[in-house]
Amino acid sequence: MKVLYIAPEYPSAGRTAAQVRANALLPQLAQRTDLQILAYPPPDGLSGRLLDDCTTSVERAAPGKLALLCATMSSSPRAFLRYNTRNARAELARVLQDFSPDVVHFDSIGTLALLDDVLAVADRPKIIAHTHDAVSRLYDRLAGSAPLGRGILTRKEQRKLAALERNLLPQTDSVIVDSEEDAAFLKSQAPGARVDLVPLGVDLNRFEPNGELADLGPKAVVFSGSMGSEQSADAAAFLAQKVMPRGWAEHPDAHLFIVGGNPTEQVKSLEADKVTVTGFVDDLTAYLRAANVYACPLRLGSGMRTRVVEALACGADMVATSFAVRGLHDAESPDAPFYLADDEQTFAERIMAILDGRLPRRGESAVKYAAERYSWAAVADQICAIYDEIVVQ
Repeated sequence: MKVLYIAPEYPSAGRTAAQVRANALLPQLAQRTDLQILAYPPPDGLSGRLLDDCTTSVERAAPGKLALLCATMSSSPRAFLRYNTRNARAELARVLQDFSPDVVHFDSIGTLALLDDVLAVADRPKIIAHTHDAVSRLYDRLAGSAPLGRGILTRKEQRKLAALERNLLPQTDSVIVDSEEDAAFLKSQAPGARVDLVPLGVDLNRFEPNGELADLGPKAVVFSGSMGSEQSADAAAFLAQKVMPRGWAEHPDAHLFIVGGNPTEQVKSLEADKVTVTGFVDDLTAYLRAANVYACPLRLGSGMRTRVVEALACGADMVATSFAVRGLHDAESPDAPFYLADDEQTFAERIMAILDGRLPRRGESAVKYAAERYSWAAVADQICAIYDEIVVQ
């Protein structure tokens, strides 16, 4: 099977979600297919490059304020701006000609800026749009919670993304998403599209229960993620301002750690005597292992929350909203290896009940759950099965 994979990040020793995904998934696909990759290097350069022998680097645009302003007038999503470059289109045409792939796999919504180039090829290859989530749903939520001016622009972008989902996705041979809810939504939006569910994986060599522990104290509550995102900032504020004050009445020595890079000013302002905002940390796993409770009160976003599976793989005892675990296998089952709480009082009660032993710890079952369902090898097997199915259609 000859596969051309268009990646939003170059496989390298980076820490963005796209780099982590590329580093873990692409070597697995290279073992199973004849793989060529078109990839965009990150703006800050590359370190620890992987798969150089089968990867072509293409130019990423760096749009200025004028280009971003003009993009609001365009019918194309702003996500296309960074990927729709002359160099990328030229390299794509060359690889299509020289390699003649059976499948072209677009990873993430932005890389679909090049979709028309593949659709125009005579006797075109099969096409996968790996959008991961229903992006228009995320923008719908963001528009509803944004200030007026920003909300208007976000709503306009949401309409563009919804049009893309309705009109472009049915022209592909498979749309891959991470959660059942997003799969159902896209099937309703684009009835002619084939939609496949493949969860994100976790690097089980890195996220595992044995290893170094951060020095967090005896009653550490940890929340992690990219703290520059609106969904993480919202969850951090909810946890620090609504949930933990209720718990401190019962456990005044409990301490909240908000862990993750690029914290917004809103997140930084949460720092207090019983709240530590760490910013970026070199070893996230040390915090996940040391957490007495891992709290994940996400209320915004779309797709599958990888941070949840990472914490489970490290053996964390977790309290999460139903939204945070949406898309996980058997998330609503009473045997799931985490506790659910969707309001601030219940969330606080469950955190404190784990801290004082009134709720049984589920760390061991969490490790088993993550290992059986979310290894990158298992993800690669599912994707290759889709390749096989669409090629023989």
